[in-house]
Amino acid sequence: MSQMSNGAIARTAFESSVTAPAMEADPPHLWFENYYFCRRCNLEWIDEWDCMCDDECPDCGTPHTPYHSRDVSA
Repeated sequence: MSQMSNGAIARTAFESSVTAPAMEADPPHLWFENYYFCRRCNLEWIDEWDCMCDDECPDCGTPHTPYHSRDVSA
């Protein structure tokens, strides 16, 4: 590759035939709607996370595992 007097860059035939590696697509982003129930407070709530994870009761702070999770990924 060399720079011409007008500022343009001249490429050799080899440089012109080489292409950049293909960009890999981002992996799909997962998103879940998780359903929880606290027996202590008798409270049911839904929260969205990027995994099927435990959550704390918004009232008493007791940790809970979701009783149901739904994949809502786009």
